[in-house]
Amino acid sequence: MDEIIDLIVRETNRYAEQYFQTHDISRRSKSRQWKLANDVEMRKFYGIIIEMRLVPMSELGYYWSSS
Repeated sequence: MDEIIDLIVRETNRYAEQYFQTHDISRRSKSRQWKLANDVEMRKFYGIIIEMRLVPMSELGYYWSSS
């Protein structure tokens, strides 16, 4: 499993690097806030995806609601 997560992190970061090299990013773009992905962050992301499958809600925005 560690190898798969490492591959996803590596390819995510490689894609982002290629994207920024080939696109003109404006000063106000949220893309400028990009930080390299890491294995801890990726595991949390996939944990959220799994949790979303286990607790179905009618709207995507409900998963991020504080109420």
